[in-house]
Amino acid sequence: MKLFLLVIATIILFSSCHLFQSVMNRDRETGAIQTLRTFHNAQAQFQAMKGHFGTLEELADSGLVSLNYTLNRQIAGYVYVSVSATPETYCIRAMTANEKRSERDFNMTEEGLVRYHQNKESNATACGKGLSLTPKVD
Repeated sequence: MKLFLLVIATIILFSSCHLFQSVMNRDRETGAIQTLRTFHNAQAQFQAMKGHFGTLEELADSGLVSLNYTLNRQIAGYVYVSVSATPETYCIRAMTANEKRSERDFNMTEEGLVRYHQNKESNATACGKGLSLTPKVD
């Protein structure tokens, strides 16, 4: 009987650890999605001021986003990268810094859609490609 209870307790402990890790992963992903939405709003402001979209560096120089996002540093499990910025388009990626901490990488373009792919599928999804996660932001 004691052995049975010990086995049950061990199973519960491992299950709760896995559940906790899953919740933490989703929190990191939610943070990355919110950050991309913030970047989208900053891009709209930048375009209104300058007449074109900007890189993360340009957004930071204009005071629209934190300089921390331009340093290729891990922020809450993700690294943010400006892939492109032209007068009509932009693409910013949020790539997981450690695939054990999150299962998905994200990107956002001028369309305002957050797209994702499972980070085990490939190194990076092309801008504007991947599964749409959110409705279009106006």
